[in-house]
Order: sequence, then structure tokens, then C-alpha cells
Amino acid sequence: MTGRGKLHAELDALKSEIKRSASGHDFEKTMRSESPCAEPSIHPDVDRMLRELQVRLVEVTEGVDEAIAAHPLASVGAAFLLGITVGRLTKRM
Repeated sequence: MTGRGKLHAELDALKSEIKRSASGHDFEKTMRSESPCAEPSIHPDVDRMLRELQVRLVEVTEGVDEAIAAHPLASVGAAFLLGITVGRLTKRM
């Protein structure tokens, strides 16, 4: 699965989880009792926000892909420095 495909799959999973929690049902009970095709109703604002989030995430990931392709050495260097920084911060905790 491509990176974009994984992103869409994760967003779909989050969307269905939010739909289940918004419906007011217990997650375990919902997982056992609902058929895979049944989709609980959710508030329209949540659905709109999820679509907007999905669009923005796709735009950001496309921008990141282009930036890494344009500057591969700088990207590797930045990732390396970020790793060192996170390592040092977690070492102090």
C-alpha cells in the first residue's frame, strides 16, 4: 500500500471510530452488534470536519513529498538532527 493509501485507510478508520463514539454506543457493543455495512448517523459538522482534515492532510503530504524530492540531503540531515534532539530530550526525562 502506498503512503497515500495508508493515509486514506487511517482516515477512514478514524472516521468510523468517531461515528461510533458520536452515536453514543459502547465501542465494544457496537463492534459486536453492527453489521459491517451499517453506518451510524453522526453530526454533519463532524463529517464535514473529517473531510476537510482529509483534504488538508493530503495537501500537506504532497508538499512534503515534493520538498524531500527537491532537497534529499537536507531532508536526511533534518531527520537526523530531529532524531538526536528527541533522543536527548527523552534521555533527560
